[in-house]
Amino acid sequence: MFSVDTSAWINWHHGGILQIVLASGWRFCSSDFVLAELRSINVPALLSMGVQERTLSGEEVGALDQLATDYRGLSVADLSALYVASVEKYILLTDDGNLRKVTQSKRVQCHGTLWLLEALVRQAQMTPQEACKALENMMNRGARFPHSEVSSLRRRWQCP
Repeated sequence: MFSVDTSAWINWHHGGILQIVLASGWRFCSSDFVLAELRSINVPALLSMGVQERTLSGEEVGALDQLATDYRGLSVADLSALYVASVEKYILLTDDGNLRKVTQSKRVQCHGTLWLLEALVRQAQMTPQEACKALENMMNRGARFPHSEVSSLRRRWQCP
């Protein structure tokens, strides 16, 4: 199971791969805080396609307050995605660099969209050409990925 943060959902939406991701057979969960941030994405449709909403209790929101004190650079939604991944022992999917750094200290397994694209291509759920197009769409819409990883994937997939 994966806990997904806002940045990943938005990048997948911009890349035009939401349907492919949700049909992958993997299970996805997001906190109520993350889902509330998804203004350009049809959240009821995500939920109808199997995404689980994890509503945090009052006590859990209190735990987020402590995390917010420890990690001032992260939003409540980011912290909630981290919290869900940590408590439920899920893998966190995020494209937020600051959040990825925090996962190391919290011992939460973490991956991002580039990892996801590689996995989808490797499992033949996307062609390399589809992955190239999705990556291009995401980057044209402002996604920021490590340049060296993007270059490596483009060579491997023989992107134009």
